[in-house]
Amino acid sequence: MSRSKRHTLRTHDLVGRRRMHALRRARQRYGQYLTMADLDAISEMIRNGKGRCVEVKSRTVTIWDVTYNGVEMRVAYSKKWGMPLSFYEVYD
Repeated sequence: MSRSKRHTLRTHDLVGRRRMHALRRARQRYGQYLTMADLDAISEMIRNGKGRCVEVKSRTVTIWDVTYNGVEMRVAYSKKWGMPLSFYEVYD
């Protein structure tokens, strides 16, 4: 197997693990059983500005408040990967 092929496989695995982490945190913190399609919809909402950016963690990670399926969620979003990394509890 070529080096570039191995790199592609590892990157794909990393994306999958990050998505699974986000799904577990949504279930743990909000009781929401989200699907991959739901994560894509939340990503699209953030990219279209349909949420409120509450904190910039780094050049690539921002924290957003979004309302999805009637539930307000705090989402750690990666601009680099274009997807939610985790869900946090909302404290106001």
